[in-house]
Amino acid sequence: MTVSTPAIGQVLGHYRLLEKVGSGGMGVVYRAHDEQLDRDVALKTLPRLSLLSDTARRQFRREALNLARISDANVSMAFDFGSDNGIDYLVTEFVSGLNLEAKIAGRPLQESEILNLGKQLASGLESAHAGGIIHRDLKPGNLKVTPEGKLKILDFGLAYLMRPESDTTPTAPLSSTFSDAGTIPYMSPEQLKGQTPDTRSDLWSAGAVLYEMSTARRPFGELTGTALVAAILNDDPVRPRVLNPKISDGLERVILRALQKDPKERYHSAGDLRLDLTGLATGTAPIYASADATSRRRRLLYVLASVAILFGIIGVALQSSRRHAAPLPEETMMAVLPFESVTNDSSANALGLGLTETLSAKMVQASDGGRLQLVSTRDLIAQGVRTSDQARREFGTNIVLEGSLQQEGPRIRITWHLVDPRTHRQIAANTITGDAGNIFGLQDALFEEVLAKLPVASDPQRPAAQPPETNPAAYDFYLRGRGYLEEYQQPDNLDNAITQFNSAIAIDKNYARAFAASGIAYALGFQQKNRGEDWINKAKSNCDQALALDPQLAEAHTCLGDVFYSRGNYPDAIKEFQRALDIDHRSDETLRLLASSYQKSGNTPAAEDAFRKAIALRPEYWAVYSAFGTFYFSQARYTDAAAMFQKAIERAPRNYRGYSNLGAIYLLQGRYQESVDQLHRSVELRPTAEAYGNLGAAQFYMHRYEDSADSLRNALKLDDKDWLNWGNLGDTLQQNPAKRADAAAAYTKAIQLANARLEVNPQDTLALAFTADYYAMLNQQPKAQERLQRALEITPSDADVLFRAAILNNHFGDSEKTFDFLKKAVAAGYSPTVIRDTPDFDHLAADPRFKALLSKAMQPQG
Repeated sequence: MTVSTPAIGQVLGHYRLLEKVGSGGMGVVYRAHDEQLDRDVALKTLPRLSLLSDTARRQFRREALNLARISDANVSMAFDFGSDNGIDYLVTEFVSGLNLEAKIAGRPLQESEILNLGKQLASGLESAHAGGIIHRDLKPGNLKVTPEGKLKILDFGLAYLMRPESDTTPTAPLSSTFSDAGTIPYMSPEQLKGQTPDTRSDLWSAGAVLYEMSTARRPFGELTGTALVAAILNDDPVRPRVLNPKISDGLERVILRALQKDPKERYHSAGDLRLDLTGLATGTAPIYASADATSRRRRLLYVLASVAILFGIIGVALQSSRRHAAPLPEETMMAVLPFESVTNDSSANALGLGLTETLSAKMVQASDGGRLQLVSTRDLIAQGVRTSDQARREFGTNIVLEGSLQQEGPRIRITWHLVDPRTHRQIAANTITGDAGNIFGLQDALFEEVLAKLPVASDPQRPAAQPPETNPAAYDFYLRGRGYLEEYQQPDNLDNAITQFNSAIAIDKNYARAFAASGIAYALGFQQKNRGEDWINKAKSNCDQALALDPQLAEAHTCLGDVFYSRGNYPDAIKEFQRALDIDHRSDETLRLLASSYQKSGNTPAAEDAFRKAIALRPEYWAVYSAFGTFYFSQARYTDAAAMFQKAIERAPRNYRGYSNLGAIYLLQGRYQESVDQLHRSVELRPTAEAYGNLGAAQFYMHRYEDSADSLRNALKLDDKDWLNWGNLGDTLQQNPAKRADAAAAYTKAIQLANARLEVNPQDTLALAFTADYYAMLNQQPKAQERLQRALEITPSDADVLFRAAILNNHFGDSEKTFDFLKKAVAAGYSPTVIRDTPDFDHLAADPRFKALLSKAMQPQG
């Protein structure tokens, strides 16, 4: 195929070429003018597509257009893709300024600037990776710094997309580019080996960029060709501080962690890299940059594992390595970190995680008078906590149990350490070696040893160890299933958990606990992963089977209660949760579920009492305050809610949820800028759909509609099944007459997703009331009125439902009903500042009735 070279002034599609601004192996870049939208853009011609088959060209178009999914301030946005006169082209945001290569220009940058640009680089990668997109060719030449200091990542994904079909493995000769799939000095070892890159490959490249910003040279200097490839695969780079002593030890550790050969030893995510760079910028030591210590610890464990094992020994062998215990405070907040497999095998990791969870549960049951407070395993995982330092920062722990396991044939070796995270002193340590077929004995020995070393008294009334309720093989599968279940957020882990539980049940068809755990897994899939109705039906089937086998199993009653709750059958949910608590009164999680069920059924005093019992049970645990704050929020008791979220933040100052929740309360109090500040803090710690959704809402009430839409799109990138954020996006787009069609599409998507939930729980009044408004915005009045009527019949005094009724009647021009429902909403506790700032009511600002309504309660509500 012959491809013509475009000339300045030529029009491709509706883009007029103004000037050539760059060129490279991927094509030529022009500044062009979009004659439809009257803006300058960057247009990159892609002549290499002429080498691709028609199938590959179609795939390229699909992949290139997927880049438009990234909406991040630090990523050059993709606008369009087209072909004209035999020339394929990609249109992106035009970014003025210098690329990073020109900015470095042979001299290191100041550390403050390195940290600022590095944070932005990590943030852009974080957003892209959340959307499943990898750059694959990250280098200073693909990073632009604007005159205002904003970093933009260019050419996302093109290195991979531009690779011809025949380029399946890296081959010689080697030059500055490597099979058109990256640039050698910035390519990770696994890319050079021809392995499929993942997000951690981008993190290696980011480390190389940080290295160059810090030293003005690449990690392996001026090496080229095969010598450069060999160095990347086998050698350690010169430590950055040798080349530039002005940079801090912390920054050096961050860079070297990113440049680890083994992807497992690098940062787990761009978010972790961003957090460490943010911490350095604010004077905090890096949390995650501990690759050296991690490597040393793993090498030590390999040495321990290499000691000869006497396979003929029956039972559990103990090899002690204790030290003198340091004094600890009266109140103990403990974290049991996930026990990791030395070989990093996923199944062994699941076994270790299951062991962690069951050990934590036994610790709670054994503690005397609540003096031992434990962070739940699931909370540790949700926060990405893997070290004692992280546990202390995130949850305020003052004692941490770390451990690892090694399985070789029929033997398992478990190594554990009790650590004081304040001083990093080891309090006690031990190695337990035993038969893999006696997992019960290993678990009990571990529990008794750790409990004996804790600075708390055990409950004298605690029951003695019970005989195994199933055989070791079934229990092994059960433990692995519990491990996968604890990390249910990870792709495929819910399915893996269910597979393990089914394997346990196949061995022991009377294993009630495995049936209950399987039911919980299916319920989680429905609640958290938007799985279909068949999942909640399977959950109930497993819960029922567990109860048929063991009516006194607390987990089985909790499982069935969760199913009833998901279906809106709150009276039966209350009965099951209460039965679970009668059997095991120590479960704060079941108390919180009970409280939520009371709340949903309209019994507010009982709900509040259950939350207070949960706090009494775990007074130092942030999650119970967070749940109580959410309860107060739902009751429009915003001052009480804010107080609870503040207490949650005090107990876990680096936990993103506290800031997200507090930001939501400030939003409802009309404290919009404070809300935005808290939500940004939450997003900095961990981007979530909830925080971005709340941020979009705050910006909506500030009438910053473009910012609001951007935040909501970020939320939907993280969870595109969130019906409420789809509806909120529709509300925001509705304010721009030019985007009404997009708003209608968003409303339609929200209704579709909410309807799927209503099929399972037709009593969900929020889904009914909000979708009534969405139908109203689509001018489908009969459907809107029918949904609203159903919501009002179920909860006639709910503040949110009453407010949505006002929105609906305002849309259809019934001012009398609008004011009637607004008065009822205010009386029920709805925020008058939110009513004032809702753009639907802007036309009422001069109405005396509106002024009178708001004048009674314009201060933030409590």
